[in-house]
Amino acid sequence: MTTKIMNHSEYQLGLITKDFHALEYTVNDCMAVLKAQPDNPNHGYYTDEIHYCLAEIRYRKNPKNAPLWWRKAMKKLMSEMLVGEA
Repeated sequence: MTTKIMNHSEYQLGLITKDFHALEYTVNDCMAVLKAQPDNPNHGYYTDEIHYCLAEIRYRKNPKNAPLWWRKAMKKLMSEMLVGEA
């Protein structure tokens, strides 16, 4: 089995466009894999996914606590969505 490699910055930015249910599903799926295969060579990748998804959920619940890069990315995404509606 090959080990997955994560581009952490790219992964975190990609989560901004996912809905809450997709984030929740990813967390549950990764936790199930880790429980079923604790010695999985991708253990670190799955724990990173869980961490980033839970952080994204936390940022959405209270954006004032989100880091500056996240707030800027969210602002850009929202402005692009508004331009697309016009």
